[in-house]
Amino acid sequence: MDGRPASEPVLLLGSFGLGLDADFEDQLRLAVRHVSFRSIEDIAIQVITGSVRMTEIMEGRDLREFASVHMLSYPRGATNLLNSVADYLNSQGVRGVNVDMLDAPTKLYKYVRMANRDIPVPATTYLPHARLRNAFPELAESFDLPFVLKSVAGGAGRSRTVVGDASTFDEAVRRAAREQVRLLAQELVPADAHHRLVVFGGRVRAAQELDEAEESDLLRRPRWEGAPSLPLDEVPESAAELAVAAARAMKYDLAAVHLIRNWTTAQWQVVDISAGPLAGAGLYVEGVSTAYARFLAETTRTDQPLLG
Repeated sequence: MDGRPASEPVLLLGSFGLGLDADFEDQLRLAVRHVSFRSIEDIAIQVITGSVRMTEIMEGRDLREFASVHMLSYPRGATNLLNSVADYLNSQGVRGVNVDMLDAPTKLYKYVRMANRDIPVPATTYLPHARLRNAFPELAESFDLPFVLKSVAGGAGRSRTVVGDASTFDEAVRRAAREQVRLLAQELVPADAHHRLVVFGGRVRAAQELDEAEESDLLRRPRWEGAPSLPLDEVPESAAELAVAAARAMKYDLAAVHLIRNWTTAQWQVVDISAGPLAGAGLYVEGVSTAYARFLAETTRTDQPLLG
């Protein structure tokens, strides 16, 4: 024994170097038996339905092994990772200090939150850039080829790349580094159906399906505004239940849920969820507007009729 009080491990997160006063750091190490100092750039994330894992890459320890995780500073561009860290710590019963969800929910946060609640999502890995640039062999083995690189924050076009070889991977990673974009690697799910289900108040109220031409375009954001409506009695029960569960997991009273069906397993997965289902144009908006009007009428107490 060295005289220091026994304590469970503590992880302190911040920017590179943390900027701590040396005397303070020494005193902290004396007061706490196991304290680790890491940058947010030292965090790696793996997402598999029902099994999220977050590790600090210096020693490979899972964040759930720490008694508490403290955020000492908020480095620029890192807040879109903190909401994912916050949800993981909460799901593992680890105390987080100054690690509340910040900013708008990113794709990474949505995947982490849903996977933590057993909502099926595509297998996803986040690695800090310093590790990602050399990770092609590891990711190719994990996901097989091709797999997808996409922005943590979401988007389409140049922020999404289908990777079939090392040269494509290297160019996408270099471009992301130049543009200061954080990337996710994700399995490319072989899909035979794409549905967009609109959930109001715990029920599916409207639905769409993409045609085969739209489904075949891997890089473009789905053009739901031109997709045909799907009668509610033709929505598979398993898909409807999954959409409602995803909205509940995200705590969205109103949600648009993009589902795909894996043609090899026939299982539905959530690839995106939005809290803004009223956006768009054309025939589909009319269906959503009607459904939303009914939802308002059902949930609003008023002496005046809401429906014409």
